[in-house]
Amino acid sequence: MRQYLRHPTDIPLRYNLADESLGGCDVLRNVGHGGLCFRNGEPLSIGTILHITIALYGLPFEEDGGVAWCHTSKT
Repeated sequence: MRQYLRHPTDIPLRYNLADESLGGCDVLRNVGHGGLCFRNGEPLSIGTILHITIALYGLPFEEDGGVAWCHTSKT
């Protein structure tokens, strides 16, 4: 059983790698108390620090976080 429930979403998300100017835009897949999940075109290494921006009702939510897991998806 999951420790935290995930809540599905399709909110646009922007991210930048904390130590580089590289980043991208994607869509937040789901979010829960334990973190969030989004698709990315390139794999990110575990422990990579990201600066994440999510615009909710025109007000940006910004936070730094780290990659806890990453796996290849066939979709």
